[in-house]
Amino acid sequence: MTRGKNLVIIVGSSNALKIALNNNKTSLRLSGLKQKLMSP
Repeated sequence: MTRGKNLVIIVGSSNALKIALNNNKTSLRLSGLKQKLMSP
């Protein structure tokens, strides 16, 4: 939603939207992408 300049369309249940709006915590990403990019 940070990139929507004129229009943002949200698809999903209203309950899921409420949960997303109440979750303002930053979390640790455990994808391992940094390690994959750094390995030779």
